[in-house]
Amino acid sequence: MYRSLLRAGALTAILGLWWAAPRPASAQTYTIRALGTVVNEAGGLNSLAQPMAAGSADMTNGNYHAVRFTLLASSVDTLDLGTLGGAISEGYAINDAGNVVGLAQTTAGDLHAFVWTAASGIVDLDGRANRYSEAWALNANNIVVGLQETDTSPLPPFTTRTFRAFVSAPNTSSPGTRIKTELGTLGGQDSVAYGINATAQIVGAAQTAAQREHGVLWTLNTQSQYVITDLGVLPTGAWSYGFALNDSGRAVGVAQFNQATNTFHAVRWDPTTTGVTITDLGTLAGGQGVNSEALAVNAGGLIVGWSSINPQDTVRHAFIYQNTTMTDLNTLISTSSPGWVLLRADGINTQGQIIGQGLLNGVPRLFVATPS
Repeated sequence: MYRSLLRAGALTAILGLWWAAPRPASAQTYTIRALGTVVNEAGGLNSLAQPMAAGSADMTNGNYHAVRFTLLASSVDTLDLGTLGGAISEGYAINDAGNVVGLAQTTAGDLHAFVWTAASGIVDLDGRANRYSEAWALNANNIVVGLQETDTSPLPPFTTRTFRAFVSAPNTSSPGTRIKTELGTLGGQDSVAYGINATAQIVGAAQTAAQREHGVLWTLNTQSQYVITDLGVLPTGAWSYGFALNDSGRAVGVAQFNQATNTFHAVRWDPTTTGVTITDLGTLAGGQGVNSEALAVNAGGLIVGWSSINPQDTVRHAFIYQNTTMTDLNTLISTSSPGWVLLRADGINTQGQIIGQGLLNGVPRLFVATPS
């Protein structure tokens, strides 16, 4: 059920590999900037004129911490967000106020969802002992969504563990506190929430009674209760996950493409008057790639993610999808940004800037790609 498992790439298997592709004659190009020199994982990118990004950075002691990057005119400011008393933390998303959510280790060694603000610092959204949780996204109203281990699961040794999507919202009746709501499933055991938009629609995945993961959308009804909608799967597949959505309700993610080989493709879901439609976004290299995932979508409907570019799925590149076409971001790099291979695009903001993971002269780096 974890997005981090689906998103995990075999970086060591693709270091230094790049299949060059012809550069489109009149396509948008991008200037690439590195986010620091010691990096771990990319998170989201907000839409400020001077944008901020969330992510993780390796520390000198061998651990890694959630960080907030601020893109200055000629440099990048990196702020260590700390932990919940433990050794590690990761930043997964950021809003336009600069608030960050993610996962952090507590003093007791538990891994808990957190929200970080400049006013309060890093705050534990869980507080339970011997339980796991992670926060994947937040909106402008600081409503946070993620995944948490349920209280009904047994104590160690955790022979059976149950996880449910949650939404945590500021309590307007008691400032400084929050109200957490556990979200349901499609009749199965587990669920997870990965994205939330301005109207508090939530996208993620939930298990069916047959214990199959389907992309889902949770929407508030007139009684302020969350109602779950099955986003469905591709006609040739059996599972799907929703990772992000924009304020228009377009959701993106991944769905199984071939049940026999368990290959999967990036997909999008669009709302209609009768429900939602699912679209297979395909793969790069003229379909030679076998797997792909769509990880983010902006207000204009531009979609980014990654796709393999060979049948063995050993080489993966970042992509942007627009006007029904998936394009390798590596073919759009400006000549002013040499040495880059862009492996994965994790986020895109309103201005079309893209954050992700890549290689700069063969060395792993986080990047921000800005339309030039």
